[in-house]
Amino acid sequence: MMSNAKDKKQESVSKPLMLYFLIVCIIVGVFAMVCSAICYGIVHLSNQEEKNYIANIEELSPKAIAIVPGTAVQEGVITAKAKDRLLAAIELYEKGLVRKIVVSGDVEETPSMSQYLMAKGVAYGDIGSDEHGVDTYDTLARVQEKYGDKTYYFCTQELYVERAQYLMNQIGLDGSVICVDTMYYNEAGKSLLREYFAATKAVLDPLIYRNKPKKSIKERDFIEVPPFEENPHVIYADEVERPDDYQVTDINPKDNYDVKKAVEYACRYALDHNPEYPVFEENCTNFVSQCLVAGGISMQGEKSTSKEKRYTIADGKKDWYSISSDEEGKGGSLHYSTTNNFINTNAFIEYFTKESGYELSVYPNDRKGKLACLNDISSGDVLIFFGEDGEVLHIGLVTGIGKKNVYYCGNTNDRRDYGAFKTSQKEYAQFGILHMSGKEPN
Repeated sequence: MMSNAKDKKQESVSKPLMLYFLIVCIIVGVFAMVCSAICYGIVHLSNQEEKNYIANIEELSPKAIAIVPGTAVQEGVITAKAKDRLLAAIELYEKGLVRKIVVSGDVEETPSMSQYLMAKGVAYGDIGSDEHGVDTYDTLARVQEKYGDKTYYFCTQELYVERAQYLMNQIGLDGSVICVDTMYYNEAGKSLLREYFAATKAVLDPLIYRNKPKKSIKERDFIEVPPFEENPHVIYADEVERPDDYQVTDINPKDNYDVKKAVEYACRYALDHNPEYPVFEENCTNFVSQCLVAGGISMQGEKSTSKEKRYTIADGKKDWYSISSDEEGKGGSLHYSTTNNFINTNAFIEYFTKESGYELSVYPNDRKGKLACLNDISSGDVLIFFGEDGEVLHIGLVTGIGKKNVYYCGNTNDRRDYGAFKTSQKEYAQFGILHMSGKEPN
């Protein structure tokens, strides 16, 4: 009896405690949300100046330094967001609008970014590298401490402009933020949510650290830029020499698919995107679809662009198209309309195999499989790279056939006339061939 009474007493005490704890959590949560909203308003409403775009580079005035904040790299390969930032800085440098480019980030990002700049022609002595500028605040504060009262451009995506400009103003850097966007990036909603809460950090950091770096350059100085080394995963030059055994052959010149035109388009735009089409952070399927259109494969579906939205995506199973129009008047920004089948890899493969009846062959990425693939593949076919679990990891357009290799062009990790058989089985477990060249649909 005593035990039951004690348990009931403990239960009666624990219920109010749980209720109080829940109330406290709600109050703290509401307070945090209100503070975040206030900080977001402070950061994003404090700067109402007209934005600067790299596309309008002719309207920009000279400054001393371009700052490029880091973002993820993969095995030394520059990802889409970082590439946009670096290319904008390179353009400023080539136009004589800056004399130096400073890259910041972690120990993996900064060496790869420096290598990319040198590969694109930026002089070794014109590059600064800071592996301790791991966020926007510390990047700017450390640059201020290192270079002092110079003038700056900060190269980043439009989503981050207000926060970057706010921090520049707080720290006292004389400069402007450049919007570098050239494509539609992945996970836009996730990035927007992250940016909402990053505003709170942007307000607090200058107050906590009094506009000084978290790590002074006296303690952790900028690193020495490593000498240039070619990365086999990256295409550096604008002109890539074709292998000696490279041959382009249209095995069925009487069909509706002009292989030569498809290959010419692939080589023309593998390293330089066609502005008539939208560009995505993962752009391999979009690029291959463009090549097929250039070769004469007909678009399907009702095509129209929106006057309000920059781009729209249709989801019809039988629709395969991508168009653009100048909805804002002569000289305005292009508005795009495309379909899921045109830009999504799995949807693209399903459209051409199930809806259009093209044949798909699959071979293992081993010696025997490569030989069989080489004997079956043709210029103008679509080359599909599969992972170990059968998932599609990448696609490209076959351009040339060699004695011991298949050459292709692709986007995302931009490549032109790259040897497919250079890839290992660990990287890609299987090759798939979507037979476009000389294979009539059923």
